[in-house]
Amino acid sequence: MTAKEIMEDIARTRVNFKKASRRLWDYLEEKNEFRDPLDPLTLGTDGEILLELAHIAARREMEAKTLADQLIGSLKDERAESVLRLRYMDGMSWELIVRFFEDIDQPISERHLYRIHAKALAQIDAFLVEMSESA
Repeated sequence: MTAKEIMEDIARTRVNFKKASRRLWDYLEEKNEFRDPLDPLTLGTDGEILLELAHIAARREMEAKTLADQLIGSLKDERAESVLRLRYMDGMSWELIVRFFEDIDQPISERHLYRIHAKALAQIDAFLVEMSESA
């Protein structure tokens, strides 16, 4: 797997966790019961399934976040780290990332942002190759 594929998978994992959690809480709100929402009698079969899916998604997101921290942490450039965190972990668009850097008085063009992004992914790819060779 390439660094880009891994980072996109991490971003999808974050989105899936949010969706699973939202489905569970929507279900619990719909039931609108005054008992403990996680009580098996309150949950019912559908609720138990949604709760298990939310737990699976949460575990997967924690694993993905740990991997992302390791991969992004392997970068030497602080700006490249920020770009990857904002893009893949925070789910920001390219336009918002450009605005973020403008807001912290480090303006960069969108084109330069793409170059930073590509270089960071290439460095992570090299890190992955190095890790696989040493294993």
